[in-house]
Amino acid sequence: MTSLELEDLNNTDNNSDNNNSQKEQSNKKQKSKSINDSTKRTKNKTNKKKITLVIVAICLIAAAVIGGIYVAEFLIKKSSVDAMKELSDKANKTTSKATKKETSKSDDPKEYTLDEKYQYFKDKYGIDVPRKNLNFSDMQANTNSDIFAWLYVPNTNIDYPVLQCASDSDYYLHHNLDGSGPYPGCLYTDNVINKDLSDRLIAIYGHNNPNGIMFAQLHKYEKQDFMDKNRYFFVYLPDDIKV
Repeated sequence: MTSLELEDLNNTDNNSDNNNSQKEQSNKKQKSKSINDSTKRTKNKTNKKKITLVIVAICLIAAAVIGGIYVAEFLIKKSSVDAMKELSDKANKTTSKATKKETSKSDDPKEYTLDEKYQYFKDKYGIDVPRKNLNFSDMQANTNSDIFAWLYVPNTNIDYPVLQCASDSDYYLHHNLDGSGPYPGCLYTDNVINKDLSDRLIAIYGHNNPNGIMFAQLHKYEKQDFMDKNRYFFVYLPDDIKV
């Protein structure tokens, strides 16, 4: 073997060693890249899970808050409706009818007692005014001092006190008998209306409530037959009746 041939063999061995070294380095780089990619994917999955958990937590908190608000509003509405029903039940307790009395008074009902006014509407107009057991002093003292009248619409559930707030005409649009709110509110008038209802034009306001209370059942008057059979509203005052 000549020296040239030996040199060629040495070069071949060196090249082989270099190739093996390069392959090892390449394998190491690929392994390192694979580990880094795997680590990144793991971190991304972890981050996504954290984000998902945060979103779920926020949704649960929002649902709890919204649910709490709805429950609170439901309880407020129920309390208000129960209070109205209690007053209505008291107002509709059976009362003895006053016996008819002959009177020499003028034809002006302002001069009649409350019992005589029931008879006056019967004799004068043929209207049987439903009797109510209303104690305004008790309602004002124990329920709400702003109660000044009572509205009754036959063959509906409209049988409620009417209120008036001296400082804010629309107060009872969003407040109940006990001052809570916002719904169902109360029936009320503007504070410029005289409480004896002597004004020529009087408006009583109330919600068109979706659960059928307050003024919702006024929709019954959309039917002509119902209107024909229920022509009169009745407003009761401490010492007067308006028809």
